[in-house]
Order: sequence, then structure tokens, then C-alpha cells
Amino acid sequence: MVFLCIPNAILLIPEDFVVIFIHYFLDLQFMQYITVSAKVKRELYEKIKKYNISVSKVIRRALEEEEIKRKLNEAQAILRKIPLDEIVNSIRESREKNDAF
Repeated sequence: MVFLCIPNAILLIPEDFVVIFIHYFLDLQFMQYITVSAKVKRELYEKIKKYNISVSKVIRRALEEEEIKRKLNEAQAILRKIPLDEIVNSIRESREKNDAF
């Protein structure tokens, strides 16, 4: 248990709750947003309004997917440097270890 002192009160709180609260509080403090804008053709803008598309969600999702794609490309570039026979041997050893159990 942890004693939490606030003006005009002293609270007795389980330690794990304090850790969760601090984590949540820190996440909120460091989660900062910026505005991103894009120019689109008038036709597209009209379709966005017509279909009630959330531009923020679409842009956010597209940027997250692009980040994932780029990370995968980086990982592929690293993996391509590993000789194929080394990968095969590693898989074989892993299977043999699992079969031993």
C-alpha cells in the first residue's frame, strides 16, 4: 500500500494502482499531436464530404501502414545479408531442440 498525500486528504492506495496511474499520466503528458495537412482535388474533397469519411483516421492509418512497410523493408535488407545456409541451420537446430522435449 502507498500513502498518497493530496491537499486536504491522505489516500491509501494499492501499489499496482499507483504504477498504472503514473504510467497512464506519463503517456498522456508525452502524447503530443501535430496537425498534418494535404491538398486534394475538389472532386475528392466533395466525395470525402459526401461519404462522411474521417480524413484524420484515414491519414493516421495510412501513415502507420507506411511506417510498418518501411520497417519491414529495413528488416528484409538486414535478413538478406544473412547467408541462406545459416538460416536453414538455425531452423534445423530449433526444430531439433523442440523435438527433444
